[in-house]
Amino acid sequence: MQLTDREIKIIYLLLNRNEPITIQKLSELYGVSVRTIKYDLKDIKAGFKEDDELFKAKPHVGVWITNDNDLREAVRKKLLGQTGFEYYPDPQKRILQIAFLLSLTDQAVTLQQLENKLNVSESTLLNDLERFRDSINSFEIKLVHKSFYGYILIGSEYAIRSYLEAVLQKVISNFDIYSLIHLLQTDSEEINGQLSSLLMGLNVEFEYIFKRILYYASGMVASDEEDVNYNEILAISSRLAIIIARLSINKPIGSYQEIDIAGFDADNLNFQLFKKVCGEYDFLLYEDEYQYLINGNQTISKDKDLAALTQKIIHSVGIQTGKPFEKDKQLFDSLLSHLISRLNSKYQFTSEYNPFVKDIKANYPELFGVIYQVCIDEVSINPAIVNDSFVSFLALHFMVSEQRIHKTQKKVRVVYVCSTGLGVTSLLQQKIEENISAIEIAGFTSLLSAKRQVKKIRPDLVISIFDLPDIDVPVIQVNPLPTKQDIEEIRKKVVMISKARPEQVAGKKRDFEDVSKNVSLRNFSRNLIMTMFSIYEETYGLLRENIPAIYQDAFMLHIFMLIHRINFNEEYQDSVDFKVEDTELRVKIQNIFNEYQLEINDSEIQAILEYTHIDNPQEE
Repeated sequence: MQLTDREIKIIYLLLNRNEPITIQKLSELYGVSVRTIKYDLKDIKAGFKEDDELFKAKPHVGVWITNDNDLREAVRKKLLGQTGFEYYPDPQKRILQIAFLLSLTDQAVTLQQLENKLNVSESTLLNDLERFRDSINSFEIKLVHKSFYGYILIGSEYAIRSYLEAVLQKVISNFDIYSLIHLLQTDSEEINGQLSSLLMGLNVEFEYIFKRILYYASGMVASDEEDVNYNEILAISSRLAIIIARLSINKPIGSYQEIDIAGFDADNLNFQLFKKVCGEYDFLLYEDEYQYLINGNQTISKDKDLAALTQKIIHSVGIQTGKPFEKDKQLFDSLLSHLISRLNSKYQFTSEYNPFVKDIKANYPELFGVIYQVCIDEVSINPAIVNDSFVSFLALHFMVSEQRIHKTQKKVRVVYVCSTGLGVTSLLQQKIEENISAIEIAGFTSLLSAKRQVKKIRPDLVISIFDLPDIDVPVIQVNPLPTKQDIEEIRKKVVMISKARPEQVAGKKRDFEDVSKNVSLRNFSRNLIMTMFSIYEETYGLLRENIPAIYQDAFMLHIFMLIHRINFNEEYQDSVDFKVEDTELRVKIQNIFNEYQLEINDSEIQAILEYTHIDNPQEE
């Protein structure tokens, strides 16, 4: 029975949910038709036909997996080993298979050999090779074809290892990182059997090495599970597998200088694992290989002044976008904290999860592009470090800063004038505010009351659909439905009054047709992202001293999902008893959410405060 990548992902999704999900929702999540999802579910049920009670479905409710923990665990084990299934890789997975095939040999590989290994046609393989060539360009690696010999990779050893590590960690994250962590926590007598059937669909030889390393790692950490960061163990295991695979084809990362063992801590887990695995494969303990193990693709020097780097990033982004980011001290503090947590962590996965990459790239392409280039110039040219996820996290900080700047910027106060003071004015207001951000509504008035209201309100500018003589405030007359020319005239006047640069008063340019449903949804998505990150920054700032740094990412995702639940009326509803010492924090958290017009209940506040009661593993 064949299971596709999508079908495997659907099963994992169901395993990680306790409530039904509709077929329509699944089709939206995976970007395929409802009919395709139905075929997928049919294949999944056929694959698990011996477990009749496992998969449940109900019309107008959805599909789900039984809550029986034993059955769920059996499914996880079956998926981890792909026992009883054939695995059919999608085109993206084939590209990764090509990466490992070419990286784990010191000889050219012919087209025929690749066809035989991947079991695809020549035309399919040539298309895959083109996509593979595109994927390695940013790592400064070239795919070269030599007539009569085949394909080889040309690039530094560092670049090739960086690419392999990024690929491997991405596959681990997509595969099921939590299942692998569960394996590491399994009793050493059981793990070998489970690892033997582990199939990630990359390369048989490499996966054998990786499984052996995981086996050794599990044995070393089993007696001290509470103090172990399993994400770090997976990152170290990934690099160690790459070390062994590349040394096996005589591709060291540096010299063959051996380590001076006298200078190392014999009880250090990383060193012990390095020593054990190298001994298993008859390699000496090379200094450069160990440095790669503990530093990985990290090109940021320990001595680099991160405060100065933060200032450079803010200055460069501000210059290129024309926005006064340097005036926002809160941006500096939050961005510095973020960079310290990212760039000072040797073992962190390069493919950190960011759920908003797609939205940020689509809705803020200019800001995203500027930050990306600045990071390449100032942080690292290594795409394993400066990637979409890394840049998107930084972009969130700048987006929130821009919102703060707009709140504090002096805006031009405007009075709108139409026949009644209402009606057409609301349409006029909507069109102008969509295109000019530096305007503040001071009031509305009718033609008959215009002079009296202007004298009372004393605005900076009057916008009217009528001619208004004898008013001692600048007046711009516009059409009932403003034209592009009207908007441009208003923009010029606002620039003149505020003495600001045009781009600082201009909103996103739009055509003047009615706002569609898609635009409304896009605005909702944009506003939701901004609200999520703003509340996260304020809440984390409030609780920073009591939340272990290692849980910062988890806390951020928790806040994001909490706000999503509030917006869609799916909050936690359990009754709770607050600790006395949490009373003041509870009120402060409630006030933060209320400032953004969000009501948060006691259960959700308690869930947030649980992060302040977690022991810091680094202090134990």
